[in-house]
Amino acid sequence: MSFVSLLFLVVFLPLSVLLARLIPERFRNLFLLLVSLLFYAWSAGRNLPVLLGEMVFTYFAARELKRRRDQGDTGTASFCLLLDTVLLIAVLAVFKYSGLALPAGISFFTFSALSCLFDVGRGEADAEKNPVSLWLYLAFFPKVLMGPIVQYREMQPQMASHPAGAASLEHGTFRFLRGLFKKVLLADAFGAAFQQIHALPQMASMTAILGTVFYGLQLYFDFSGYSDMAIGAASLFGFRLPENFDHPYTAVSASDFWRRWHITLGAWFRDYVYIPLGGSRAGKTRLVLNLAIVWLLTGIWHGNTVNFVLWGLWWGIIVILEKLVLGRFLEKLPRALRCALVNLAAFSGWIFFFSPAPGDCLHWWGQIFGAAGSGFWDSQTTWYFTGNLLLLAVGILACGPLLSKLLSRVLHRGERTGTWILAGLTAFLLLLSVARILSSTYQTFLYAAF
Repeated sequence: MSFVSLLFLVVFLPLSVLLARLIPERFRNLFLLLVSLLFYAWSAGRNLPVLLGEMVFTYFAARELKRRRDQGDTGTASFCLLLDTVLLIAVLAVFKYSGLALPAGISFFTFSALSCLFDVGRGEADAEKNPVSLWLYLAFFPKVLMGPIVQYREMQPQMASHPAGAASLEHGTFRFLRGLFKKVLLADAFGAAFQQIHALPQMASMTAILGTVFYGLQLYFDFSGYSDMAIGAASLFGFRLPENFDHPYTAVSASDFWRRWHITLGAWFRDYVYIPLGGSRAGKTRLVLNLAIVWLLTGIWHGNTVNFVLWGLWWGIIVILEKLVLGRFLEKLPRALRCALVNLAAFSGWIFFFSPAPGDCLHWWGQIFGAAGSGFWDSQTTWYFTGNLLLLAVGILACGPLLSKLLSRVLHRGERTGTWILAGLTAFLLLLSVARILSSTYQTFLYAAF
């Protein structure tokens, strides 16, 4: 079951919200857990035992870590934490890199499980006595398949109390529909344009560049759209999930970009890998090593091909050069130029994402630099550029904060005026999105493969 299926939009989500509000509060977490498992079983079928296994394992492992810590047996607790981590990573690696069918969401719920064990093992959170609360944290359906990756210590307090009032219902509805709009009206349109270009046997340089831009915009609106939908759906039940995107294509440095793109994954690696390794506190050599490790792991997390490792190394080299060599020089450049350079790095990196192997990357780069012999611009370029000009204009505008600021200003003109505008905009987004879904042209989420 997908967030963009009519079954989810018309039946599953509204019915779940209604029943959750009717059920007594003491049974609400149990109800949401059962709903989440139903959602996962519907979406992932026979892979449900993998999720259930990690849920049970994490509960008892966390309880054992707490018991050892409370007894002051820090040595055994540290060994247990290491062993638990190895086991969870091993399960993830077996599925992701052995050719087995990849269980939906395994990277995301495994990282959530590891967050629980790290936080409990380090004494930053308590182990749940009630398994339902922990299991809901791991399996909560808005985030189980594609995040955001909520750290355990951040979400644990919400498990005890998550009141869902009128404000959270209003916010959740609009936020969900904003994400739906991003996905089915922008991401899928850019995806269709990219697929047409990607299927060409050869192309002019600007056509290849245009295809790369289409893919980068598709990926952004696809994943940020899903994140909006997850945050909105969680809000309908009173939960607050962290932001996952903050207009990354307006970033002015590589570090700034990764504070804005997939924020929760970056925070996870920062808190559980980079800082424990020593961060930037142990000299330049150790800084380079720590950054290289983090970016290598980030690439491996994303996929099981050489290209994802190369993508991680690509960003690792850029971040290291920026921090140690180019930082002061880049800070003196105009903001617009700095933003352009970051986007050049980001969109160039996406070539590793959509290319199956290194040879395909080289072939695409060859077409960008004219190796196909079709020149810089030809009739195909004109066709794809003019045919998608309006889509490009809307997409580029939607990448920045301007539309959000304008909407916020309009909504705060007056309580009644803002309410009517919000209701009209919500209905408009819903109508457009459902029309697109009914036309059967929407695509699966790209990050579902990670």
